[in-house]
Amino acid sequence: MFDSRGSTSLVTGASKGLGAPQTDFDTFALQVGGGVDLRLSPHFAIRPLQADWLRTQFPNGATNVQNDLRLGAEIVFRFLSKS
Repeated sequence: MFDSRGSTSLVTGASKGLGAPQTDFDTFALQVGGGVDLRLSPHFAIRPLQADWLRTQFPNGATNVQNDLRLGAEIVFRFLSKS
C-alpha cells in the first residue's frame, strides 16, 4: 500500500539574470525531497505529501543563502507498473 519511490535529489548550478551585466549570477543549487505514495491500484496512487527543500546561494546583501521549502500533494499515474 505504501511506496517509497517518491524521493528526489538534485545537485546543480543555478543562474539568475536581470538583463544588466552586474546582475547576472551563476551559483550552486541543491534540492532534496521526497514523498509517500498511497497505492490504490497497480496504475494509480495518491501522494498526500511531497516535501522538497531547495537551497541556492545568490548574492543578496545579507547571508547570500536562500532556502525554499515546497509542500504539495499529487495524483500518480503509472503506465508501466509490474505489480
